[in-house]
Amino acid sequence: SDLTVLSNGFKLVEERLAILKSSPEAPGSVENLQDYQDGLEQLQGLATRFGLDHGDMEIFKTYFSILSVPKSLADMKSDAILFDNIIDPKFRFAFGGSEFNRRKITEMIESNKNAYLHRIDDDFTTKMF
Repeated sequence: SDLTVLSNGFKLVEERLAILKSSPEAPGSVENLQDYQDGLEQLQGLATRFGLDHGDMEIFKTYFSILSVPKSLADMKSDAILFDNIIDPKFRFAFGGSEFNRRKITEMIESNKNAYLHRIDDDFTTKMF
C-alpha cells in the first residue's frame, strides 16, 4: 500500500541517519553521507508522488513514530505526554485519563519489570515486541 511505501521511506532515512551519526569520522562517512542524502531525495520523491507538502510529511512522520515498535516503557511515557493532544478526549477518559496513564507508566518504569507491548492486528494474529 502507499502507506507502507511511505513508512518504509521514513525508516530508510532514519536508518541511514543512525549509521551516519554512529561513524562521523570513519573512512566510510562520505559514502554514509551520500546514502543519507539519497534516502532524503527518495523520501522527497515519495512526497511529490503522493502530492504531500512539508507539513503533511511531518504529520506522517509523527504518526509513524507513534506506531513504531518495539517501544520501551520510556518511549511509551514520552508518547503519552507528547501526543496527548492527538488522542480523542473520550478515548483518554475511557482509559483512565491522561494523568492516570502517565502515573501508571511511571510506576512500571520505576518497578523495573520486564514489560512488553502486545499487539493484535486486524487479522487476529498476535506479536510480542
